[in-house]
Amino acid sequence: MLVKEEKTILIADDTPENVDILRELLSDYKLVIAINGKIALKIADIEPKIDLILLDIMMPELNGYQACEILKSNSKTRDIPVIFITALTDTESLVKSFELGAVDYITKPFNPSEVKKRVETHLTLRSYHKKLENMNSILEEKVKQRTVELQNVNSELIVAKNKAEEMNKLKSFFIQNISHEFRTPLISILGFSDIIAQEAENIEHVDFSKKIYLAGQRLQKTLNDIIALTELEKQKIEIAIRRINIITTIKNAVDHFINTANSKRLSLKLNCDFEELCYRTDENLLKYILFNIIDNAIKFTDRGYVLVDVAKVEENSAVNLLIKVADTGIGISQENLETIFSSFRQESEGYSRSYEGMGIGLTIAKQLVEILKGTISIKSKLNVGTEVFLKFPIAHSEEEVTNQIKRVKHTFYKEEVSHSSGRTTILMVEDNNNNRLLLKKMLQQHFDVDEAADGISAVAKSEMKNYDIVLMDINLGPGIDGIEVLRRMRNMPKYENVPVIAVTAYANLEERDKFIEYGFDDFVQKPILKADFIALINKFTGNN
Repeated sequence: MLVKEEKTILIADDTPENVDILRELLSDYKLVIAINGKIALKIADIEPKIDLILLDIMMPELNGYQACEILKSNSKTRDIPVIFITALTDTESLVKSFELGAVDYITKPFNPSEVKKRVETHLTLRSYHKKLENMNSILEEKVKQRTVELQNVNSELIVAKNKAEEMNKLKSFFIQNISHEFRTPLISILGFSDIIAQEAENIEHVDFSKKIYLAGQRLQKTLNDIIALTELEKQKIEIAIRRINIITTIKNAVDHFINTANSKRLSLKLNCDFEELCYRTDENLLKYILFNIIDNAIKFTDRGYVLVDVAKVEENSAVNLLIKVADTGIGISQENLETIFSSFRQESEGYSRSYEGMGIGLTIAKQLVEILKGTISIKSKLNVGTEVFLKFPIAHSEEEVTNQIKRVKHTFYKEEVSHSSGRTTILMVEDNNNNRLLLKKMLQQHFDVDEAADGISAVAKSEMKNYDIVLMDINLGPGIDGIEVLRRMRNMPKYENVPVIAVTAYANLEERDKFIEYGFDDFVQKPILKADFIALINKFTGNN
């Protein structure tokens, strides 16, 4: 709920009647009135707290366009959101307003409820932006203070440099995962509200759905702005999934710390019974996880050993890679162990004792492991030692995958495999139930849509049926991913030229070329609007 004293709105309008209406409508806020643009500029320059400006265009001495241009060129006022309220309804005026930096455009005569709701929305967004700015300032100040402290200790200068570089990388990874966690529910928010707006018969429900849709769009824009700002602040780190020998990667990680362990007279060993295990993952990301955990084990172990144990385990007919990093270090108390993955916590015992940021590091490590479809857990006893367990799903062997495809195909023989409608046929490969429901709802009015919830089912159905186009999610959970499904489909003569579009919430738009290199015909970033989706499909299928 907005508090009157906390929000100040500047109204610039030369028509007293308009001012009176707005004054009554926005009585919950502190209002400052200007009868023309020139006065509005003076007030905005001296008033310490203006949260929003409602600006008329046609005013004497200085019109709204001129006033807005000056506001946006002044460092003190450029971040204040401006809403034009005007009788001008032509497209040229509307475009010009947004080009000058306005956030909204309301035409007279206006609907009072609409004006109030728009003002509410922009004040809320303004509040969010201020909070982000404050958080950034606080974090920057903490970094500065920590840097000053470290500069007084010559022996810790190298540690400070490494920590600063580490935090930059962690921030990039964290922002990428936050992007995915926001975009996934936004698919449903935007998609279902758009469908309700088109199909609902109740006028009030249509209005509500449009409001939800607009709110979702604003949230999506805010998210995109945060991601863009983060990428500008630092070098962008891309996630690149490819097939590697994971045993070699683990060995290299252990070898990297041999000298460090020797300098502390610690035993660092790798226990592994096999030389090769192929796995699709981001090698750099996996390296960082291993480096972080092994480094922690060595750092907090003064005597004894650090042991990296690698094994394959079967659970519920699934094969997993288990990496255990065990040490005889200081350990973690049970109290701190329960919150070790919490963000921005200052622990007084265990791993974080006398070291800042460890809680953040483990939180980010957990996020990175989950991005790679794995899990992380910790067992520890104070003054005895710690065991960190990393578990990742391993793709089955070629023989196992072939057998699974055969079994799935057998179950599909009972289904109707022919399409008699004459419409474009689509195979939609998506492991999220809500996303499948939404995409099918979007497309089934125009196309025949078949769905597969995992990579094995997708290959089985593509072998049995002929589809005109394939919509392929990339991350499909345990088993084979979307890239592997594409490889197998391209090996089928009937799918050599069938369009396959990558549909994913993880990747950035700049990674489109990478998906094209994999063999996809195009790339779609979730969430996507219904009209855009249909237009893209029609482009590849030749429909009008």
